[in-house]
Amino acid sequence: FWLKPCWLPGCSCFILPQWAPCPEIQVLRRWAPSPLPGGMETRRTICASGGATPPMPGDLAGASRIETATMTEVPTPEALSSWLGARGCPTTGWGEGNTKSVAKLWKELKLGEASLELWKTLKGEVKVLRSTHVLRGKVCSKASYERGVFLFNTWQQFGDGRKRTRNGLLSEKLSTAEVPLELHLHEVCKRAVEEEEMQVVVESSVVVGPNSRVPGFDPEYKCPLTVIDQHFVDYTIEAEESKSFLGLLTAYHLYTVDIVCNGLPSIDFNTLEFEDPDEHGHR
Repeated sequence: FWLKPCWLPGCSCFILPQWAPCPEIQVLRRWAPSPLPGGMETRRTICASGGATPPMPGDLAGASRIETATMTEVPTPEALSSWLGARGCPTTGWGEGNTKSVAKLWKELKLGEASLELWKTLKGEVKVLRSTHVLRGKVCSKASYERGVFLFNTWQQFGDGRKRTRNGLLSEKLSTAEVPLELHLHEVCKRAVEEEEMQVVVESSVVVGPNSRVPGFDPEYKCPLTVIDQHFVDYTIEAEESKSFLGLLTAYHLYTVDIVCNGLPSIDFNTLEFEDPDEHGHR
């Protein structure tokens, strides 16, 4: 109950207490059918099956990889900063404003969430390239798969109440150990749906805010969704300068996959994703 009596003597009015955010919630997402059967137009159709790696886009077309940074070479964030600077990518200004620090990039490398490479273009230019791999899941039921209809994540809301429009597919970062994706396809799809972005299914009325009760983390809860099939659609590569790491060119390896599930609600619904526990087991 959110209203409480005013503390002033003789006053019988009620006031709304200051709303406390939900720190254990990482993100709440709304899911709805895609606006058009067949979904989104692929920006760069490359291959509809595993095996071949698509060509690099833009200035990287025809380029060759000449070096890959290893944790032996960059055992610390300071060593990584030196490695980047020596290859023409200074880290001055990293970590200021909305940018991320060298330590954040180093953590990505350590956790296998990205790789750092040196490429030589056909013009002889040498470029440092950060590479990440992302699953783009077209989640659907068996019946909706037959109709070419899949789920869109229309908006998402964070534990502090901030909300943003998304209108995109399920998106899950892959580790470098999960590439090539074809060798780990079912395991990756299962993790993305059942353990990550759709781990907790709730009604569409659930939002983070002062007038809504958000379910807390329940260790006994079991995701009602089950991945029963998956179909590789395409593999594209996009490259652009990172907005997080100043001056660092980043290649996004995007793998689009149809993910067929049992247990999907027949109406719009929301999902909750909780923060990982800290060293004390608290979320």
